[in-house]
Amino acid sequence: MAITHYEVLGVDQNATRAEITAAFRAQMRALHADVGGDDELAKNVSSAYNVLSNATKRAAYDRTLGQRRASSPAPGHATPDGESRQAARTERNRVFTPEDGGRGASFSMLSVDPSTWAWHVAARSEDDPAETAGTGPRSVLRTVLTVLSFLAWAAAGAAAASTLGLPLARIGALSVPLALLSGFIIHLVWSALMVTLAVLHRWGLAFSLILALAAAVVIYLDAGTPLPMIGAGLCYLASMATTYASFGVALTRAGSREGNGVIDSSFITQVGATTLGDRHADIDRLLGALKLAFGHRTGARVILLPDRVTPRPGSSPVRAQVAVVVGKTLHLIAIPPLGRDGLEISGSDVISDGQVHRNVVRDEVAALAERFGRGGQARGYVVPTRLTTEPPADTQAHGVVFGSLGQVIDAIGSAAGADLDKEDALYRHRALESMSLLV
Repeated sequence: MAITHYEVLGVDQNATRAEITAAFRAQMRALHADVGGDDELAKNVSSAYNVLSNATKRAAYDRTLGQRRASSPAPGHATPDGESRQAARTERNRVFTPEDGGRGASFSMLSVDPSTWAWHVAARSEDDPAETAGTGPRSVLRTVLTVLSFLAWAAAGAAAASTLGLPLARIGALSVPLALLSGFIIHLVWSALMVTLAVLHRWGLAFSLILALAAAVVIYLDAGTPLPMIGAGLCYLASMATTYASFGVALTRAGSREGNGVIDSSFITQVGATTLGDRHADIDRLLGALKLAFGHRTGARVILLPDRVTPRPGSSPVRAQVAVVVGKTLHLIAIPPLGRDGLEISGSDVISDGQVHRNVVRDEVAALAERFGRGGQARGYVVPTRLTTEPPADTQAHGVVFGSLGQVIDAIGSAAGADLDKEDALYRHRALESMSLLV
């Protein structure tokens, strides 16, 4: 049976005109084009309001609705294709409301209880040596390598100041101190372009190469022969490489609040734009829970998408922030700050807190599934962090699972089974490459 005008507006059949008008206005605000609303759904809302706001039309519609219900087929009876398509276009699934469940307002959607996971195997004490507190051999080696990489970056800066700056002084363009400073500034600019990964964009790459070309020209004017110009290219490569090895690695591990944090290159890989400063506390809780569940299992790996950790202004918060790779399945998890008033799903739209948000996880799962073909699977999960009550288990809508973080991890672990302890490096590499679709 097709969705009714009352269901479109989200009101009861005995609603007053004031209630209908209030519901209509709330719906239209949420579905406005400026907030990424659905034009077709907005037309359905307007059509429903035009009927229900008119007493004569509403009475006639109620009579028609009663006749339709009296003649509707029994459950399980197939409806006409046209009616099914219309229902699919206008259907709005109320996934859950704050009143569902019964844990009370103190419940956190990001809390986990491993004792409820039947598949979970606790890590042995030797799996978590002193290095987790920042005192183990790996931690000491990592610290030494980090210090050496920063020293190499400083040496690259000194080389740039000498190789690129002094020719400016020798041709009389600048004094020696200013020339040396200019060379070091070029090194800093290259470093900034690498840290922000602007060099991966055309303008960033072009700007960095223009600086190298300008430096090469100055070197040629000073030396009078083309061979020394290679020094500009070597300085460029040295600046980029040492910046990646020092600042890039340090910022990738940024955001830890105790010990070494949860970033572990053997378990959690960060791709995409590097975040500056601390991550949001919810991201650390997500990564910590994943490491608790899967960190000691050889078949699971996590990919962090940092451009989703600090989303761009105006972008949908319902975007995958991590990908858990187990076996030949890629599990995308989003933890949007939504759900205070519950969630409704309409196609690829998530309606919550008076706004319509694009369910990007659904689109990302579809894109990855098409890329993988029969070789693998992609699944999506959304944890609305502002919901204060846990929804029923296995709550799904339009191909995406909605639930608490504990429920999501339980679903991943249950689906993985024996794959949790089977390494699949080939598929993991393939999954990592596929992140280019999301970043």
